Parts: sequence; C-alpha cells; structure tokens
Amino acid sequence: MKSNYKIFTAVFLSAIMTAAAPLTVCGAEVFSAGESFSDGTGSIPAILTDMVLPDGEIGTEYQVQLEADTDVNWSLEEGSELPAGLTLSSGGVISGTPQEEGSFSFTVQADNGIGVSSQELSLYVAQREQEPVIKQYELTSGTALIDLGIHAEGEQSRKRLFLYNAGTDSLHLSDFPQSRYFDFSYAPIFDTNTDEEMQPGSCAAVDIDDKKDLPAGNYEETVTFETKEGASCKVTLKVIVGASSEKDYELSIETGTEEEFTESDFYDPEFRVEKYVVVRNSGKKETRIRVDTSGLKNFEVDDQMAKWTEDYEEQDSKKLLKPGETLYFYILPKQEYGIYDETFAFLADDGSRYPLHVTMNREKNPTEKKQLEITEKSAGAFPTMQWGYKTLPEAKTYILKNVTDTDMKLSFNRSKECSVSLSGNAYLAPGESTELRLLPKLGLSVGKYSFQVTVTAKTVAGEHLTTQNLYNSFIVGDRTYQGLADAVEPVTGITNGTEKTADALHLPDWLEVYGAEVDGKKTTFSASVKWDVEDCVYDPKSKAAQSFTVTGHLELNEDENNEGLDTAVQIMVQVDAYQTLNRPVIDLLRTGVRTNYAMLYLRDLSNEADGYQFVTAKSQKDLKKGNYTAQTKITNSELNQYPELKYIPEGTHSLYCRAYKENSSHVMEYGEWSDGVPVTVKVKTPDAPVVQKVQVKKNDVRIVLNSKGEEPDGYDVVAARSKNGKEPSDYIKVKSGYSGSSKELILRGVPAGTWYIGVHAYKYLNGSNTKVLSKWAEVRKVTVKTSLVTGKPAVKSAKVSRQGTKRNVTVTFTAPKSCDGTDWVLAKKVSKSDDGSYTGVSSYAYTKKNQTKTTVVFKSVKPGVYYLAGRAYVKGYAKSYTKWSKIKKIVVK
Repeated sequence: MKSNYKIFTAVFLSAIMTAAAPLTVCGAEVFSAGESFSDGTGSIPAILTDMVLPDGEIGTEYQVQLEADTDVNWSLEEGSELPAGLTLSSGGVISGTPQEEGSFSFTVQADNGIGVSSQELSLYVAQREQEPVIKQYELTSGTALIDLGIHAEGEQSRKRLFLYNAGTDSLHLSDFPQSRYFDFSYAPIFDTNTDEEMQPGSCAAVDIDDKKDLPAGNYEETVTFETKEGASCKVTLKVIVGASSEKDYELSIETGTEEEFTESDFYDPEFRVEKYVVVRNSGKKETRIRVDTSGLKNFEVDDQMAKWTEDYEEQDSKKLLKPGETLYFYILPKQEYGIYDETFAFLADDGSRYPLHVTMNREKNPTEKKQLEITEKSAGAFPTMQWGYKTLPEAKTYILKNVTDTDMKLSFNRSKECSVSLSGNAYLAPGESTELRLLPKLGLSVGKYSFQVTVTAKTVAGEHLTTQNLYNSFIVGDRTYQGLADAVEPVTGITNGTEKTADALHLPDWLEVYGAEVDGKKTTFSASVKWDVEDCVYDPKSKAAQSFTVTGHLELNEDENNEGLDTAVQIMVQVDAYQTLNRPVIDLLRTGVRTNYAMLYLRDLSNEADGYQFVTAKSQKDLKKGNYTAQTKITNSELNQYPELKYIPEGTHSLYCRAYKENSSHVMEYGEWSDGVPVTVKVKTPDAPVVQKVQVKKNDVRIVLNSKGEEPDGYDVVAARSKNGKEPSDYIKVKSGYSGSSKELILRGVPAGTWYIGVHAYKYLNGSNTKVLSKWAEVRKVTVKTSLVTGKPAVKSAKVSRQGTKRNVTVTFTAPKSCDGTDWVLAKKVSKSDDGSYTGVSSYAYTKKNQTKTTVVFKSVKPGVYYLAGRAYVKGYAKSYTKWSKIKKIVVK
C-alpha cells in the first residue's frame, strides 16, 4: 500500500536587490521601480512543474519532463540527490528505474543565462504492487476482529459485521456458526437471508450480540462463517462483561482525559455549549462516582443532560455503579470568551482520583498585527470570455500598503496563466503604497482557471515579514460560433390553416452549432434563433398545399462570434392541403413513457375533429385488425389536461393517433392514423385486484379481496363522487399504503353520502417509491348514512395531585357529540410553529385509551414536563379520529 506521507514544501524565490538593480520575482517577471512586467521578457525563468511529481514504483521505468517558461539548462542544487536509480538531464528529464521505497525531496535549478531559479520537488517511490489472486469462491470480512466493548452484567452490546463476496462467482451463505458467547442475526435493513444469492462484489450484513445474562468476565471466541460453495472466513469476537481492571476500584474516562473548547463549539447561540464525558466503573466492586470541582473557576460540571430543555431524561448520578456501568457528565464554560486552563477529578469510593484537563482559548475580538495591508479595488471574479477572445477584461487592481514602521521589499509568484504589473515601487517605506494589476493572458484554452499571486514582504535586510495570497478566477467558455453543426431539417406535415407564427409552424427555437476547439475537436452548443416569419410567402387563408422558405438569424452574444461570421439561417416548411380529419402529428419531444403509461401530446391537430383516439399496437397489421395493446379516447377539451394512455403491457409497441367526429347521423367518423411512434414499457402491469364484497359500518368502508395472481406491494383505495367508464373519478377520500398481503382493506372516515369505491394494486419500481399501477377493480357503489364527528375534545381543567409519594394528573374535558370515546396522551416532546404555538406531540410517556367519560386520570406520573393532548373517535371497523385537542403544558414537580 502506498504511504500517504508526502513532503509539500514551497520555495518562493526573490533576488537580492540594490537601488540600481531590477527586482526578480519567481514565476513572474523582472522589474524596477515604476516598470511593468507581463510575459517574462528579460527575466529569470519560472519553474512551472508541480512541486509534487508523479509517483514512481520500484523496478518500473520512470520518466518525467520538468517545465519552465523559457529555454533553460537544468541541474540539481549542490547537496541535493535524486532517489537511487534516477538521473536528471540538462534538458530537464528525470528518468531511470527507482530502486528504493520512500518519500524524497530534492531541489532543481533552471538557468537561462540571465538568472537562476530553484524549486524543491517531492517524489514518492512505492513498492511494486502484486497482482491479486482472484478465486472463484471467496468470502471475506471487513475486519478480522469485532470488539463489542465493555458493559455491565445484565446488559448487551451489538456490533455489525459485513461479509463480502470477493470471488468471481455467486455465493450462498450457510447457517450461522455455533457460538458459546454470541448470537447472530441478519441486519433487518439489508433484508438478507441464507437463501439469498450474493453476487460478486456484494455484501451481507450480520448483527452480532453477546448472549443475554453472561456473567462477569472476559469473553473471546473465533468463529467461521461459511457458504454452501465451501468458501469461508474467520472472525474473532470479544466482549468484557463487568470489570475490565484487576483493581477493586478504578474509573475509566472513556472519552479521554483532555477536553478543549474551540471556536467551532460556539456555532449556534440556541444550543448550550458543552463537552460530553463518559465515565465507566472499570473495577471489580460497585462504586459511586463523585466529582471534585475545586480546581474549576471558569467551568462547571453537570450530571444531567440539558436539564432545562424540558425533554431531558434524568439519570441517577448518585447510584452505585455495577462493574462495567457508565455515567454521563457535561462540562460547560461559564463565560463565552476567555483563555482558561483548569483541571478537575472524578473520584471512586476508595478515594482514587481520575483527573480531566479542560482548556478554552477564545478571544472576543482577536487582532492580528498586520505588516502588509492589501485592499481590492474591484471585487469579484473576471467575467467569462469565450474561446478566441481578442480583448482582455478590465484588470483586477489591488492596493498594497506597508503598515509597518520599517522599509520593506516585495516579491511575487504568480500562476502561469495570468500576468501582473506594478504601478509603483517594489520598495515600500512605512505608510507607502503601490498598485498591483492582475490580468489573464491572451490565447488561453477552454476551461476554468484559478489565479494565485503570492506576495512576499521582507525587510531590506532579508528578514521575512509576511506572505499573503491573492486569488481570482477566470473562465474561458466554449460558446464561440464556428458554423452550423447540422443542416437545418425541413418542417413537414403542418396542418392547413395554421397561424403564421414561428410557434404554430413548429420552427425550432434552437439550433446546434459548432463552438470552440478542445483537444483538436470542435465542441457544440445550442444557439437561439429568431425567425422572420412575417416576410415569408405563407398564406394561412389558402387551402392549397404550400412549400416555402423562412429566413432567420442566430441570436449570439457579442463575444460568442469573435470571427464575425454570418449568422443567417434558412428552413424549408411544408403545409398540407386542407382535409377533413387530416392525420394528426404526435409531438415526439414531449410524448414519453412513465412506468406503464404514456404521456400524450400532439404537435398538429386535425381539422373539424371532436376528439382523438390513441392506441398502441405491436405492428401495422395489428393496427389494421384492431388488435390494440392499449387504447383511450380524448376529447378536444381534455387535450390540455395532460392525457395519458394507461396500462400499456411490458414490451415495445408503436403509438398511433387518429381524429374522430360525430356526423349528422350520429355515426362516428375516423380520419387516417398518424405515423407510429415507438414506445417501450420496461415494467409489468400488476394484476387488477378482485373485490369479493364491500360493507359499511358507520363511517368505515370494508373491502374484502379475493386474492389471485402475483401478490402486489400494496393497494390504493378511493371513495369518489362518480365514475368514468370503469374508473372512479372526482375522489373525496384517498387512502394509500395498504400491504400487498392484505385480504381486507378498511377506508376510514368516509362522510355520509353515496360513493363509488375503487381499488387498484401497485408494485414499486426497482426498489424506488415510484408506483406501477394496475387497472381498477370493479367499482362498487355504497351509501354511508352516519355523519362524521366534527369538532375535537376541549380541556376544561388539568390538575396535579399527590397521594403520598405518587403524583396523579386529573383531566376534565368536553367531547364532541356522537363520538364513541376519546384517547389521551402525556407526551415528552412538542413541536412548535414559527410563532411559538404548539402544533403536535411525540414521545408519549403515558396514554389513556378508550375513555367514555369526561374525566381521565393519569396515575403515578414521574416529575417532569409533559404535554397533554386528546382526540375523539368514532369506531366502525376501526377508529376514525378527530383532530387533536389544544395542547396543554403540564408540569409535575
């Protein structure tokens, strides 16, 4: 395995200057006071090679070319050495066969006759990797050791193990191994079992528990998991029950003996800042845990979790801890800001101390003494330029000011894709400023560039003061027009009388055009088109066939046509002669399949049509014989209501459409079929359920199914005001999520009236939440005579009383008329709206169900904060509930 350790060292170069000598900058240019620098003419070379070279491998030939921004002679700096087996040529080629593993650093020099640059490089040489031997049947585990940790007697621990099929063929797991100390089960979320096939590369998840009621002791066992094909792997399991120490009294601080509060701990003022500490009784005897906080002045220790948040669960911090048991503590800073270093201790019953060191270093307004102040005059990134750009954007300007009390000199290192210039001197006296301008270079290829200019400030004597980085970015886009990518396809089959507009004639909004060259190939992009329809010869009033040309031009931004190419385009259009019930044209772009139904859209309508018939068929022969695989009729008014062709069988079909109208003799006339559009359905439509009987009890409707065929994943049930053909329509009640194994379905809370009850089955698509629906079962008509209960319970009073050490909560309330009873809860958690009002409860602590009187008593309620809520119900085949009562806060002391 390769080491992750690599040396990253940057050396920023600057030449020692005199008043008469020019300033040398690494990777940039040479300039003197007031002189600009841009492309490196007359400068020392800039080394462009990354500081970290590509990795090498022992025994494998290695070669890499070093790069600079000008012609140079390369050499190693005196005292530097390459890894054994490698050499550096004067042309900058590091080559050879590495012989030793490790991370190496060395310094190279580039000399162009004007000056010398040097840079430290890093190279990692790895051992040659052995080709893995892949077996036909191989079972491996994610780890060879599963440590279930430590716990007290009477408790249990659980860890999860993953078993992997590392072979080339499928595996089938055998029964779990026999174990004296551990139990095994498949993790429920993975839905794995011994009969399930493990494909190569897949895994099975096994939950491991130590056996219940193990006596105190250290347990370790190695077990072997096997497959029916003979593959196996061994895993060692261990757990400590009770004491983990040989001493009678010993505590372990499981979370560590050092705690530090940092800036990130104060991320949200709504939450208290705390450090979570777990202390375990590791000794052989029971003990209490005491806390000595005499060493704390600026911190406090809390033995309860956020005890003022109303929903905490109290722990008994004074109890005797069994060997292996734990307590939880929380360290809180008393101040929001400060620098503190303090220690406190946990004590066992024998007086032994276990210290914990806690620190905080957080200044309220930390100030950093600046040496060089840099201000950006024009914020933000450069605008995007398109490939082949011939002008540069406005420069980004930075003001560099010496804010020290000593003279400083500046040197710079820049990214090779940008240029920089100074308006003033590179020597700055105290309080003096200079202006740096940053620009991208001309001729950059398509891509996103991140510019970095490193500014180093030193004293005249060479003492380092500060190094700061300036960052900016520049994007070269590929939207440079280079001509049409394809010929413009003519538009045919337009219905006679269509309006004289680009939309009505279905002229394309976009055309694909060639863009920038990337890696020697032209890219493409979509350019919008503006068509001059008014000037074409088309006459929408003529009933004759017409063919004509429409001229338009591409709408490009100024920088998208750097070459000034002609953007005019033309398209041929054919309008058919007028015909009653002419062939409609299906919209290929919008029509598509969703699970087992098709979304239906027409590009062109038919003259004088009342509606349209859509069908799917396997072939033209089947179409002519009327052997449709699915069909539906859509009226003109329904075309704009997202019509669908449902329940298309699995497979490939062709979608057709034809227009129809009713003549004066009330006989249906049909036009010609449209061209067929291929549609593929990749899912099987579930079998429609069979309803055996439907019964009504109060506000519940019970549907009994006669199960046939493959079991679905579930059912949906609706109550509707009417039905359309064989389907319910205008739903007033919908219930989803019935199990596919259900033999009866109950639709609760149906209001009084006459309704049509519909049921369909569904299967989930490939494990997703997308349903594939069956056809509706036979729709049944029912009458519900019982009116729904309106209103909700209203609390009149809620009182807390004591009977000895016990506390009771007595609630009196009014209930809605005609209800059969009420259910009540005392909950620990409440949700709130933005205005602070209560909206719901959860985490029920106490419940009282099936209350038929107007008083309910919760007995033996523990101290704490609770939220009271109740709801009424009518019981038919099941309970139909009203809304919850207004939530009331109850404090039991």
